[in-house]
Amino acid sequence: MLPSISQAKAATGGPKAAAKAQGSGRFHLEKLGPQGNFVEYSKSETVDGCHVAFLVLVEPTGYAVELDGRTGPKLDYIEKGTMVFSPDGKRLAYVGMHGKKWVVVVDGQVGPEYDGLQQGAIVFSGDSKHVAFVATEKNGQGGVEDCEVIKDGLVAAKYKYVAPDSIRMSTDGAHLAFYIGGSRIFTHAAVVDGKVGPDYDFIKDLLLSADGAHVAYAASLSTTLNQAVMVVDGQAGAVYEDIGYGEFDNDGVVSSPDGTRVAYEAQLGGKHLVVVDGQAGSAYQAIVRNSLIMSADGRRVAYLAQTSANKFVAVVDGQPGEEYDGISGLVFSLDGAQVAYVARKAAKYEAVVNGHAKEYDAVADLVFSANGKHLGYLAQSGTKVFAVVDGKNGPEFDSLAGITFSPNSKRVAYAAKKDSKWLVVADGQPGPEYDSILSKIAFNADGTRLAYVGNLGKKCFVNLNGRVGYACEAIACGPIWEKDGTMECLALDKDTLYRVTMK
Repeated sequence: MLPSISQAKAATGGPKAAAKAQGSGRFHLEKLGPQGNFVEYSKSETVDGCHVAFLVLVEPTGYAVELDGRTGPKLDYIEKGTMVFSPDGKRLAYVGMHGKKWVVVVDGQVGPEYDGLQQGAIVFSGDSKHVAFVATEKNGQGGVEDCEVIKDGLVAAKYKYVAPDSIRMSTDGAHLAFYIGGSRIFTHAAVVDGKVGPDYDFIKDLLLSADGAHVAYAASLSTTLNQAVMVVDGQAGAVYEDIGYGEFDNDGVVSSPDGTRVAYEAQLGGKHLVVVDGQAGSAYQAIVRNSLIMSADGRRVAYLAQTSANKFVAVVDGQPGEEYDGISGLVFSLDGAQVAYVARKAAKYEAVVNGHAKEYDAVADLVFSANGKHLGYLAQSGTKVFAVVDGKNGPEFDSLAGITFSPNSKRVAYAAKKDSKWLVVADGQPGPEYDSILSKIAFNADGTRLAYVGNLGKKCFVNLNGRVGYACEAIACGPIWEKDGTMECLALDKDTLYRVTMK
């Protein structure tokens, strides 16, 4: 018989234990502000802290965004789906309207008014210090609009046409790339730091290196004759029938972080191949979509290829492996030393690691530890599922999710379902039972602590190292561990938003 909610609370400490912990100073609650009904919300979880933004209706008419409990400027309209946090989570930008004019709000400040804005195109630099977007302004010529590239509130460039979602910025924001309408009708040209490149019939897959020193993009010489090239640092490569997949941006093209290496899928003579640093690999019937990857250090390239109607191989550093009936989940370890994927032979599945396989009825979610020395995944034999870590099977459950290694690679945890209850298993040891696990599992930097959110009935509980640490109605963001080792989450209780921390 499963324990009742009250029994489970008593067994794990429950709300009373949480209240006692708060009173003893373990937890600190900061009241951020009231929180009512909202249209949508967006959150940011980084080592710099938790942040949550709610799009709310403002009476009698109008809209506003509440960031961490603070209400921003009221606007006549705010576009859903436009709230964008900076990489560090400390800045927020979104699109709205004043009357019939469009504005971008950055850090709570309403910017200049424009006739139009390219929706969903707000871009922060990697260091979070710069923001860019594309606005449109009527030029008085029969209602025709010009495009303005706005960076940090100033007009950085102005063209007749700037392609939607094409803006790329270097990490420090010093370099800017995008593509525009070319000098001839129905053509495109790339713009890098204000320098306009040659005209092409079409441009896609624009890549800018983190330091802004290298740029690459796929370009069509002729859309009617199916001729395409990859342009790397201004030099066009060999001509293929197509590059990537259709008109989808950054689909089938990858580069190393420093931009010195570029790999892409190409078609030639009815066959598909991968080109790495200008060198064409073997031709196949197809390259599995979204399977092309490059290791984090840029040294290695791998992809999945279809060799015949029903056979597939993993190609690593140009060398094809064993043929299978199906392959998925291709992944490199962070150091690039190991590669793994899931393969299927008839009704059996294998976890293939550096060419060595282990067979199950099902395999999913291959994850390497940060140091690349450990591999975990979820597997099934018969009706039961279990986690496999370094080749060793864990306890059996009805369902599993979210296998996670600690940052120091010494610990592993995952969510598991047993009968109708969910729990977190850390290092093989099951924790208390909940109706569901509502958050990712978060380890601190040295792996000595882990936090997650579970719910029982109408209450949510922040669980710390297998013990209930804080109870509330809902968790809006987190838990996360900050750089200084503080655990943080944003909680909702009685229509009020709180910042909950524990050092």
